[in-house]
Amino acid sequence: MQMVLQAAAKTDEVLKAKIAKREEEARKKENQEGVSLEEQVRRIKDIEAIESDSFVPQAFKSSRDDVKTESCDVALEPELEQTHQDVTFPVSIIYKDDDTLAHPSLFMDKEKAEELWLSRTDVTKAGETHGESCQLKQASSSIPSGPRTA
Repeated sequence: MQMVLQAAAKTDEVLKAKIAKREEEARKKENQEGVSLEEQVRRIKDIEAIESDSFVPQAFKSSRDDVKTESCDVALEPELEQTHQDVTFPVSIIYKDDDTLAHPSLFMDKEKAEELWLSRTDVTKAGETHGESCQLKQASSSIPSGPRTA
């Protein structure tokens, strides 16, 4: 029982210390973020000037949303304007890096992909006729689904 009371007293002391530390940090923040006397006087004068009868409101347009564009004159050399180059692009995608995140079945030949797909459909049909759907899922997980071409 005495140990419980001692533990409660220690916990109470720790909580009081944390609260005191938080209050001290809050006071420091207020002092750092507090408005200086000069800024307060300037603000009061600005408010009084706005509230006076001599104040004339003016239209305000924000330039925040305006898109600034700089005009640039592009002068092409006469030689560049008249010459054209023939450019050819490859018809198929050529992958140079074998260490990619894509699955290897995406890089198979069309014939091989069709063979694997046909074998998978044969296994599926055989499994359905024999009622072996559980074994089918395990066997077909290593075979890619559908014919894919690179």
